[in-house]
Amino acid sequence: MKKCLKYSTVVFSSLVGVLLIIWLFNYSGLHDIWVHFKKIGLWQWLTIFGLTMLTVFFRVIRLKIIIEDVVIDKKILLKTYFKSKITEFTVSYLTPMMYVGGEWPQAYVLKKDAGIPVMQGLFSSLIEKIVDVLSFFALIFFTGILFLIEGKSFFGWLIIALTMTIFVILYFLMELIGIDKLLLFLSKILGLNKVNYKSDIIGKTSVGERITTLGKEVSAYLHRKETRLYLAIIFTLITFLLWFTQVYIILSAMGLHLQFDDLLIIKVLTLLSTLIPIPADVGALEGAYVVSFGLINLPAQAAIALSLVMRFFDFILIVCGISFIIHYTRRLVFNFVGLLEKENENNNNSKDNP
Repeated sequence: MKKCLKYSTVVFSSLVGVLLIIWLFNYSGLHDIWVHFKKIGLWQWLTIFGLTMLTVFFRVIRLKIIIEDVVIDKKILLKTYFKSKITEFTVSYLTPMMYVGGEWPQAYVLKKDAGIPVMQGLFSSLIEKIVDVLSFFALIFFTGILFLIEGKSFFGWLIIALTMTIFVILYFLMELIGIDKLLLFLSKILGLNKVNYKSDIIGKTSVGERITTLGKEVSAYLHRKETRLYLAIIFTLITFLLWFTQVYIILSAMGLHLQFDDLLIIKVLTLLSTLIPIPADVGALEGAYVVSFGLINLPAQAAIALSLVMRFFDFILIVCGISFIIHYTRRLVFNFVGLLEKENENNNNSKDNP
């Protein structure tokens, strides 16, 4: 019953997203969207592609920094980090909540290619998510400060107050309740406490119990306040700047020139849209672009054209990620078939030799 409810929720949310994106395209007009889209020249496309790959590189380096802080004295090839990060992005992108869900595949790739224990891989992914959240808070807080400088006192203080309130609530939740208990609560909601997990070191437990242990390790890591954590936040903020550059180049090609605070508004709203539980954020992301463009008095057609360009480069990464997933899935199937053949062979030998 629960599985049917989950699947029906995903199907329903996907349908809502598709209907929303169809409405947005009809509202904006396909011809007007194409007029803005075709203004983007070849050099802009190549530049955006280069910035996309540079963003992936910084994400990979961030993962490398965190892994090296967790796994000591283990040399891991950069291509392993790259494959794990692209795989994580692909799975997360296609899940009902964008940018969440690819942690297990990332840990699996690190396990298979570098021998990193699964729980250490998940630990690194959890640190990455915390870094993303902290970087997002820093971005919103900076937006509020910028509004104050520009004389937009109401919006500036409103953003700062909301940011500080949410941050303080989350901080006290983690300090008073503990990350481990919060993760345990989430694992119960997701039913992970009923999923078995077998380890050669600690034996048979549940995924929920391992996640609780993981939460305690994350809490200890954060309390150490390692400089590498701050370095990871800096790398995340750099990826935000690369995104700003991409958007600025695309809109400049369309004849639209934005101020930095305009870019901040677009970024904040598009990031918030990823919290809406729709696979690949279909429709919700486009809606966020249209709403943010409306706030800064820019045409909705340009917003849809921009979203198409950004989606195009996301899909390039997803194609790479799917090829990696197929590779590892094939290996998993072949290993399973090999185990079955070996088991059958052992059974036949035991029959021949009673």
